[in-house]
Amino acid sequence: MPLNLVLYPPFTMRKRVLKTAAITGLLLTTIGNAYSQVNILDWSSSFSPAWAPGNTSGTALNIGGTTVNCTVALSFSGTGSFTAPYPRVNANNAQPADFQVQSSADALEIDQDLANKTSFSQIVYTFSKPVQNVQFGIADIDYPGPGTPFNYIDKVTITATGPNGSVTPVITKYNGSSAVFSIASNVCTANSGAGGANVSSLVQGSPAQDGTAFVDFGTGAITSITIQYGTVNNGNVRNNPRLQAISIGNLTFIPLSGLPIAFTQLEAQLKDKEVSLQWQTLASKEEGLLYVERSRNGLQWESVPGVNPFRIIADTKYNTVDESPFPVVTFYRLKQVSITGEELFSRIIRVNTTPSGNTYIRTYPNPFRSTFNLEVNWPETERISIRVFSMAGQIVHQSTASIQKGFQVLTLPDFSKLPKGVYSLQVTGNSISQLSTINKQ
Repeated sequence: MPLNLVLYPPFTMRKRVLKTAAITGLLLTTIGNAYSQVNILDWSSSFSPAWAPGNTSGTALNIGGTTVNCTVALSFSGTGSFTAPYPRVNANNAQPADFQVQSSADALEIDQDLANKTSFSQIVYTFSKPVQNVQFGIADIDYPGPGTPFNYIDKVTITATGPNGSVTPVITKYNGSSAVFSIASNVCTANSGAGGANVSSLVQGSPAQDGTAFVDFGTGAITSITIQYGTVNNGNVRNNPRLQAISIGNLTFIPLSGLPIAFTQLEAQLKDKEVSLQWQTLASKEEGLLYVERSRNGLQWESVPGVNPFRIIADTKYNTVDESPFPVVTFYRLKQVSITGEELFSRIIRVNTTPSGNTYIRTYPNPFRSTFNLEVNWPETERISIRVFSMAGQIVHQSTASIQKGFQVLTLPDFSKLPKGVYSLQVTGNSISQLSTINKQ
């Protein structure tokens, strides 16, 4: 089965549009007035009554006029207690002694004292209606140092459920090179050999955010989110952990849309310091516009400079270029806007804009439920073979793709019918073979 990856030659024009009609300023203004907005579950203003210091639950009603309500409740599994005056909201980041979360105007700081290292706290969001594109940040995932036994080694696990079952987030670091914590699927764990993240200062303003993770659930439909906060349970941690703390930023979302998706997955390739982006619309036509958006952190988004919105034309290939991506890493997505103002977003893809010269493959999300993205940093332009093996050695997927020298992102076909389990992914070129492990949920 051939992989549907389309690569286009570089263009010299600033506006890159293929088979796309020009969009007038008047049309943009008319549709723009009907856009639905990304909604914010704001710690300082969404809850009624307001979240008071020491509260362990609160309810936000009709968030952003969407009729979506959300209840947030904190509790313990095992034995532990919150340390007064926490949980406390740092409204507008005005509390100098409280943590801040990068890119969030407010944060809920949670200070806890666990009676044993098998206990943990739980922060549960429950939505009255399904939502999607849920994103938020968590700060101060670290350990205190300097030597054993440590008071704690932070461990944060994020899960979610919705109408279609469990939803696994894509988690990224604010500082991609930070060694303070590691990410394995939906779990963030402090690295006890890396030193504390921000324990030297309780003011976690930028740029002191080495212990900050961004959580993104993409287009998965969600009705509840659970954050488990505890410590690693091993011999390097005290039997009775002492005070440990994290901070959770404002949460953004849009209500689940009934809008039919009009496009295939977005794909990207880094070449000569530019990022080439490609996608294709489906045969069934959906009226509206497609915007190509980018972000430096996966939370705040902007249209790619110099790229106009695209009319949705059925069964059409599109490509465009970001001539000046952000340094280190840039996130991309498509935003589909219907003529009635409904919005739908593609899966977010991440492009390493200063990739290592080493050959590697990387997959995300991992574990995955239906499909995953494959990052490839390859030494030459050639046609590669992609094979997925079961643990018994049986080939369950085989395809080929033409790739360019350097970094690119490929979207693999739908694996939703593949049984749950661990599989081996092999990418082979003329003289190189790379292996990776993937986990199907």
